[in-house]
Amino acid sequence: MWQAIAERQSRERGRVLARNMELRAQLETEYKLGKQLIQLLDRQIYAKALVQEKRHALLWGHADVFKQQLQQSENTLLEVKRVLQGPPFRDPTACFLDTFIEENGDKEVFVVQSNATLPFGMQATASALWKVLSTDQIKNYCYHHQIAQKSDTIVAQSFGIRFKENTVDADFRGKYTFSRFTDGDCIVIVWVGASEPIELNGIKCRDIQSQTTGWIQISEQRSEEMKGTLVRSYSRLSVDSGDDEKPQSGALLGLAQFFHDKFMATHYSVLEKSLIEEDWKMNRGWGGSQSG
Repeated sequence: MWQAIAERQSRERGRVLARNMELRAQLETEYKLGKQLIQLLDRQIYAKALVQEKRHALLWGHADVFKQQLQQSENTLLEVKRVLQGPPFRDPTACFLDTFIEENGDKEVFVVQSNATLPFGMQATASALWKVLSTDQIKNYCYHHQIAQKSDTIVAQSFGIRFKENTVDADFRGKYTFSRFTDGDCIVIVWVGASEPIELNGIKCRDIQSQTTGWIQISEQRSEEMKGTLVRSYSRLSVDSGDDEKPQSGALLGLAQFFHDKFMATHYSVLEKSLIEEDWKMNRGWGGSQSG
């Protein structure tokens, strides 16, 4: 009898010992897993903070932002040739202004493209467009505005603006660089910008940034059917955001069409006036030199 009891106790001790070893191994595994998860979480928090810091620095404190935008502008010249080989631009006599949303992987991009022939000389057209696009008159509508660089071929500026109209109430901050290049027998104006919404219709925004790249190519219209200056343009606006900000990101992209229409309505008459002024200057100078 005692032998049977001893055997049962021995088996029980063995079972308990085995169970304890199993539990200890499980606890060690869970501890290691928990430690790895904490380390992973720490890395994610650090990475997100670093991204936010970079975005913040990109818009406000980073000294290389405008230099990077200028480099991107120079690289865009290669993109111009590729885009102009596409179907929309194959007919130089066409006249259109198209806006649409383009799918690019998991992103949506707001695209604007246009083609037109203006009844002005090439130099007058280029001067008028540069005058309108590179103006610092946006400062009249900004609560923050600073010109970082300005010359005959480069204008770099940062801004903060609150826009309120109808159902739109938006607070934006950003940096833009406009550059003017001579590319063969063409003149190309390129703009590169980065901006972030601070608030959209009363909702605070974070971890959202829009990137804009665009250009206008100005050249002599070589078609036998038309005379004047051929002006072709193309721009892309995309929005980067964290997963939690997708709804606001979509709302921001939706506002792109509104702001485009507003810009065109505001600047069309200004551009028309500038074209006439620059054309008059060119013709007056030519006439004066002929009469002298």
